[in-house]
Amino acid sequence: MAEASPARRLLEQIERSSRNAEEPVGEFSDEAMSQLKAECAKLYSEVLRLMDGGDARVADLPDATKASLVVHHQRVLRNKECALFYLRERLEVLTRLRCEAGSNLPRNVRRHCSPQESQFNAAYDQLYQDFCRASRLDPRDSLKP
Repeated sequence: MAEASPARRLLEQIERSSRNAEEPVGEFSDEAMSQLKAECAKLYSEVLRLMDGGDARVADLPDATKASLVVHHQRVLRNKECALFYLRERLEVLTRLRCEAGSNLPRNVRRHCSPQESQFNAAYDQLYQDFCRASRLDPRDSLKP
């Protein structure tokens, strides 16, 4: 059986994480993200090749080539959408956990974060603390019954 595409693996990881309360953020899939980026670059190169280096007018191309261009373009868009969804879902979980767990994320979450996610979390935590100080409110208080 063929290996799942990088986009599918990212979506499956988000689905698994959403069902797992103990590990709400799985290991960051740097490999799948790199493969997705490489696939987009390959598809873009193929689009350029089909368009004669970008010099061809689409109207002058054969219908089969036009169809290939549409398919390649849609695959690139799908890959980008999957990557953005994957990143957005992970960041939403981190921001939600910040509100629920406080400034110290659970160790099992921190160890699964990429360096960029850790940097995001630190910056978000600083914004959160600045807001609390400036407004003299803690939004976490409203979470308690």
